[in-house]
Amino acid sequence: MFGHNYGRGGEIIYGEFGLKAPAEAQKEAIDSGTGWTSISLEKLPEFSGDIISCPWSGDSSDPKIV
Repeated sequence: MFGHNYGRGGEIIYGEFGLKAPAEAQKEAIDSGTGWTSISLEKLPEFSGDIISCPWSGDSSDPKIV
């Protein structure tokens, strides 16, 4: 997850669009000073806001293997 000035759209989402980061995102990616943080899929609901952008393209495992 990227903060407000790390890149990958954070400047646009938080600056130009004026959207507010969810509380957990604010704490972990912005207030911490790192500009980004990694989160697990299990924690996604705690960090999610109005917009989620993710490069994950899905499960790449072989569907024929059971």
